[in-house]
Amino acid sequence: MRLFILAIFLLIIFSGCDSDIQSKKSNLNQQPSHNKVIEVNTEKISELTISKIDTLKLINNFNQFVPTITKPSHAFICKIDTLKLNSLNQIDLSTLFINNASIISYTFDCGDFFKNIRVIEGIYSDSIDSKKVFSELYNKNINESGCLNKTNNYLLRTEKRIFWINGSCHYPYSNFLKIESLIIESLIDVSIKDSIKCKCGGQNMTNK
Repeated sequence: MRLFILAIFLLIIFSGCDSDIQSKKSNLNQQPSHNKVIEVNTEKISELTISKIDTLKLINNFNQFVPTITKPSHAFICKIDTLKLNSLNQIDLSTLFINNASIISYTFDCGDFFKNIRVIEGIYSDSIDSKKVFSELYNKNINESGCLNKTNNYLLRTEKRIFWINGSCHYPYSNFLKIESLIIESLIDVSIKDSIKCKCGGQNMTNK
């Protein structure tokens, strides 16, 4: 009789443990996987190149806002990569490269090319280089080319960084302004020194 009671007691204990394990597994499965929303393909870079963009916050904001104005194929993910001078396409980013600058590309991909949003982050060793690059961008693209690549663009300069925000003409400018604000809200501990805004079609909206 004692053995029977002991067996029942042990069965209850192990059943509770198994239930607890299954519960923990279930909770783990429900946790968001950052690997599913961020794909990083960067070379080894110095401490200077630590990003100032809160990508997880920005992904969440895009996934809340963009579906209110258009229907993406799937939720946004972020593809991060470093850029070399010879890896450029579509947008001429050659002006960003000076000395040993690190250029990082963030493509916020929703499965529709013209609904994707891109941010290029140029990271410089000092403010002298960032000012020089920003001035060249203004002179080359505003004065000569009719405002960058004639899509929606917003460039901003901080002390040692330049952020180039690009969106296709699929987004009306009023919506692109909201996208700009979401990106600015995601920047970590930065102070904007200069900016250039360009509307689809090549119109220079504002600069300061």
